[in-house]
Amino acid sequence: MKDFFLSDCAKFENQTFDTHFVVANKQIKNKKDGSPYLALTLADKDGQIEAKMWDNVGDALTTVEQDDYVKVRGLLNKYNGRFQFTIHKIRRCPDQEVEPGDFLPKTKKDIDQQWDDPCGTTIDWVDVTNPMGRGEVFIRLKKGKIFQIESSTTRFHTADGVTVFDPPEKVAAAYKDMRAWVLLNPPSPSLGSRPLVFWIDKKKGIAFAFAYDPSHHKRYVYKIIVFEPNKEFCPELEKTSSPKWQELNPYSTEPSRELSPEP
Repeated sequence: MKDFFLSDCAKFENQTFDTHFVVANKQIKNKKDGSPYLALTLADKDGQIEAKMWDNVGDALTTVEQDDYVKVRGLLNKYNGRFQFTIHKIRRCPDQEVEPGDFLPKTKKDIDQQWDDPCGTTIDWVDVTNPMGRGEVFIRLKKGKIFQIESSTTRFHTADGVTVFDPPEKVAAAYKDMRAWVLLNPPSPSLGSRPLVFWIDKKKGIAFAFAYDPSHHKRYVYKIIVFEPNKEFCPELEKTSSPKWQELNPYSTEPSRELSPEP
């Protein structure tokens, strides 16, 4: 079990220690001399922290991937007023070495709901304390292993700063290889009375669901979905192999008028 969580940062400032995280984002960048270093976003149930591994990156460049559990040794300090972690050693660790609940987002309430559905098992956290408005995080599991996370709260955002309510233009500027789909479920008045449109990058394991704002006649990010790259996933409890999905032109925000009439 973890003995350090990100809520403990102030107590561990300027200390070197070992702990476990899940890799929320991985990038390989170059120093000024051209040599590579590892830039990671590490996460646990209390949030996320930026981490860098400057030296002896070696096998870590290829053996550590996004969504892996890792054990790290490093130094916690502050830079420009924000905590950061400098990694000295890192290794991927098996699922049985960690407690998955240590890495799931947490609110002041415990798990609000849990149920079985056609996609597996879903755990639902309701973000009731967000000053920007109530949102939710859905954790999808198969055989006890997380395969998909959906966020509809502004408390979470991508590594490129995209979050709920952002416009499609912001997503398009940050993600260059997305395909567009419409999910032909009955439209919901709460989502603008139009079917949801999805931009999906299966190689990166990320998707954005766009709802419609009839008062401003435009789409907005309703939900951000992360999943195992190049694997089947299940947005809105509808597998992407379902005939209810219809592909659109890349970066389209509207299906044909027949599928999306004006309310």
